[in-house]
Amino acid sequence: MDDLIELFVVVAIFLIVVVMPVAIAVAFHRLRDIGKRVRGFDDRIHDALINSNSIESALRRLEERFARLEGTQTSTESKPAALAPESAVATEQPAFVRVENASKTPDLKLSPWQVPPELSEHPPTLQSAPEASKRTQAPIVPLTESARAFAQRVREQFAGEEWEAIVGGSWLNKLGVLVLVIGISLFLAHSLTHHGPLARIATGLAVSLAMLAGGVVLERRARYVIVSRGLIGGGWAALYTTAYAAHAFESARVIQSPLIASLVLCAVALGMILHSLRYRSEVVTGVAYFVGFATLAISPITSLALFASVLLIASMLYLAYRFTWDRMAVAGVVVAYVTFIWGAKIPADTHFAFVSSQIALAAYWLLFEAFDLVGLMRRENRDDAVKALAALNAVGFLGMATIEWSAFSPSTIHILFTYAAIAFAATAALRWKLVPPSLVEPSPKIIIERLESGSFEVAATLASGLMAAAIFYRFTGYAINVALLLEAEFLFILGLRLQLKFLRALGGAVFAVAAGKVIIYDPQDDARTAIAGHLFYAWTPTAILTAAAGYANRIGFKGWRAFAWTATLILWFVLAQELDPAYVGLGWLILGGCLFEYGIFTRDVDLRTQGYVASVSGVGALALINGVGDLGFPNLHPWISLVPTTLMAFAATFQLMRETDATLPEPERSWARDAASAAGAILAMLLAWQMLPAPAVAVAWTALAIVLVEAGFATGLLAPRIEGYALAACAFARLFLANFTATGTFGIVSERLLTVVPVIVAFYYAAQRLDEEKLRVHLEWFEYVARRVFLHAGAILIVVLIRFEAGRVAAVIGWSIFSVILLEAGLRLRDVDYRYQSYALAAATFARSWASNFYIPGSLGGMPERVVTGAIVIGCLYGCELLAPRSDRVFTPTNGNPIEQALEYIDLNARTIFSMLASALLALLLFYEISGRLLTVAWGLQAVALLIAGFAIRERVLRLSGLGLFAVCILKVFTHDLQHLDALPRILSFIVLGALLISMSFVYTRYREQMRRFL
Repeated sequence: MDDLIELFVVVAIFLIVVVMPVAIAVAFHRLRDIGKRVRGFDDRIHDALINSNSIESALRRLEERFARLEGTQTSTESKPAALAPESAVATEQPAFVRVENASKTPDLKLSPWQVPPELSEHPPTLQSAPEASKRTQAPIVPLTESARAFAQRVREQFAGEEWEAIVGGSWLNKLGVLVLVIGISLFLAHSLTHHGPLARIATGLAVSLAMLAGGVVLERRARYVIVSRGLIGGGWAALYTTAYAAHAFESARVIQSPLIASLVLCAVALGMILHSLRYRSEVVTGVAYFVGFATLAISPITSLALFASVLLIASMLYLAYRFTWDRMAVAGVVVAYVTFIWGAKIPADTHFAFVSSQIALAAYWLLFEAFDLVGLMRRENRDDAVKALAALNAVGFLGMATIEWSAFSPSTIHILFTYAAIAFAATAALRWKLVPPSLVEPSPKIIIERLESGSFEVAATLASGLMAAAIFYRFTGYAINVALLLEAEFLFILGLRLQLKFLRALGGAVFAVAAGKVIIYDPQDDARTAIAGHLFYAWTPTAILTAAAGYANRIGFKGWRAFAWTATLILWFVLAQELDPAYVGLGWLILGGCLFEYGIFTRDVDLRTQGYVASVSGVGALALINGVGDLGFPNLHPWISLVPTTLMAFAATFQLMRETDATLPEPERSWARDAASAAGAILAMLLAWQMLPAPAVAVAWTALAIVLVEAGFATGLLAPRIEGYALAACAFARLFLANFTATGTFGIVSERLLTVVPVIVAFYYAAQRLDEEKLRVHLEWFEYVARRVFLHAGAILIVVLIRFEAGRVAAVIGWSIFSVILLEAGLRLRDVDYRYQSYALAAATFARSWASNFYIPGSLGGMPERVVTGAIVIGCLYGCELLAPRSDRVFTPTNGNPIEQALEYIDLNARTIFSMLASALLALLLFYEISGRLLTVAWGLQAVALLIAGFAIRERVLRLSGLGLFAVCILKVFTHDLQHLDALPRILSFIVLGALLISMSFVYTRYREQMRRFL
């Protein structure tokens, strides 16, 4: 009995699908002859209505013509003949472009949204002649291009109808058909008490047949075109639902064999396609397919449902391709995947269900992708909607497949990504053939245009991204790095072979992922591996392999600079992790040197730049770890790193001096040479600091400074001289930190004297060399300053050395003698700097004697120390006075700088200053050595001595100093001695002072004429 029922259903469906369309075609052929009799008249009216878009516009033009004819006749009778033609011409200007020969216009099909002209609910009526004449009297304004375009869009959307007619006549019809088909599907799906499977299927077939027959009958009447087409679409959808339910729904299952059920669905789909060829309506066909998908959405997704959905998609895409219904295809993408996710069971309950769903999704993607590729083969301008088809298809397929696979078998999801990557790579290759790459330089606008045209870029990006994802899910550990590098190199080389910059960019992106894993993620693994007897981090081999791939892409294949930079960064990082901290700087400097040399050999400025960066970091590391030390890193043998790096730096300097512009252009060669020289100087300083005893460091630095200065003069280069000046300044500071406080001795000579004197000599030598070179070559402004700095620095070192070597008491003796030497040198060499140093040192000696030496109670050879030291200092100061030249010049400033003016004034009055310092220091010494009772007498005798000496050597400052000291004595006698001294000392002070004053007065009076020559 079941076999008979199944046979009956198959025969019924065959009759509906095959016989019924044939019968409809025969009936339509017979009716065609009858329609030809009246078609001529109907076509003319139809074409006129289509061109005017409404009956009202057509009648309006007739009324306007009639009004113009009447106006022409009236104007001809009432106006002069000369004005008639002009008026007639003016009234003939049309408001719209008119098709003169309507019969020659192509046979336009009504849009599914348009209502035939005869369905107008409010047909226009003829207006009276006065109203028509009033209308023609209004000014006629031609429509602009934008206004015409806007009007055309409005007519296309609403087809000349009111929105109410559209909603009521078209949309309600389609919604009603959808609701009816869903109701039939629900009827077939749910079990009813009084109906068996055969009754449900028979009911579905009857309703489907009735809807199809009703639609076919009604479509012959133009008034019911919209209703008929809705019924036809719904009838096919209901028939498809019934055929699907005959096997898929338990409550309506009359076909037991899945094969027979599949054949029935194919027959229904074939019938739908054949019938759609007759109507060629995108909306009608789209409604049918939408209803079919809706039917699948409200029922559980089974293998048969998936097969049915594939058939629906295939037939829909065939029609979309056949009639260029691109929008239906785009809508089909969304509906297909939404239907799948709506009815799919996630995760799948069985392996068969999971495999079936994945195969169906693959078929979905393949069908839509094939449709898009076939559309590209047409070489036509694609609709804006279809430009999004490939993206929607990719998102839907990958999203649904990934969700299902992740839920059912997450451990094997790499299989999905691998096959998907292969599929997208294949379609990318086809798109590359169909849409050739642009020959112009890519720009944002060109890239957008290529994406809209369906080029290969999106597919290639998805393929590479999916393959990278598959690698991460399939492999573990460092195998991921190798696989990523293989993918990156494949994409990069393929891009080079095909001359596709985009593929090279994809290869670079995958390479960046591999490099990022090496730098960020892999170092977290502390595992070690033995290679050639040495323990290395487990990630080091893959890191070196990644760096090698980066250099190969840049150097071998002329890739982007980022490849080499990334490779250098990886090697830099590997050296920092693998080497002992004491040798990291050496490793970085060797890396920089290799890059620099290869950059010169290949004339690659980018590699040379990387070499510079690596070298600078190496010098910095050597300075911090091997130079400064005390950073927590043990460094027992710093010379191992410092010696070779110093030699490398100076070797690079000599090499760059020999290079020419052909191999290394300016100004790169200049600043690279100067940087290498500076690095060598720094490393040599650090080497001396680490390897020599503390007192000898400053001597070594000074020697290196002199060598650099001489090298700068010999080569004519400024940079070595600047480095020498800086190194000398470091040596100067180093003496105060280590040498002046040294207490060791070398035989009978102290380390202090042995190490400071060479530095002093070197400073004076440098000053002398600068003095010589300024006559031969042009020196920079700061080198003139450097000469004076060397002179003053040498004098400062001698003063400090005297202080430490002579001790606290005898220091002033050395200073005073040195002051005389400086003054003599300044006078003989005519160098004002020596004289300035002498003046400053004399003032310092005076202050030191008064502040320190006069308070020392010790003795020297039985004599008080302050008397001995004071006498020597006073003698030296008077000696300086005698050495200083006399000058009668009135001071006139020659420099606007206040400091320079003050120094010029001191130099002009040096003789007076030395004399005043000596006389004041002698008076102070008398104050500390002679008791208060005889102090006035002593100062009086000093005043007499000053006066006598002043007359003898014709030194006016001595005579004035004597007179001034007499004034002090007189003031002291009346303010201090008279009140505080005893009677005898007080009398003695007055008597002696009075006698001295009288004597000097007698001399001034008696020998007045003779002394005028001295005054």
